[in-house]
Amino acid sequence: MIYNGLDQFNAADSQIVLKYKALFLLNTMRNLGFTTRKKFVDTCVTYISLEINYITINKIQAFWDGRDVTLIDEMEKIVEKIKNS
Repeated sequence: MIYNGLDQFNAADSQIVLKYKALFLLNTMRNLGFTTRKKFVDTCVTYISLEINYITINKIQAFWDGRDVTLIDEMEKIVEKIKNS
């Protein structure tokens, strides 16, 4: 996935890069019409390839709130699936 502006951002370390990617993906999802956490979580649960359990749901909710960066690979796949739908 292409992250617009990442090459110009000049991140200080890999943790900042992950946060940038997470914010970019979240912004993309919001631009696609996901304006509520419930709609976002429900859609992610539909498309995610991970096992759906309490931990996964919590990570998706934390991603929405900007507190989790561990699901970037999954979110990239979900964004691509939604864009191609």
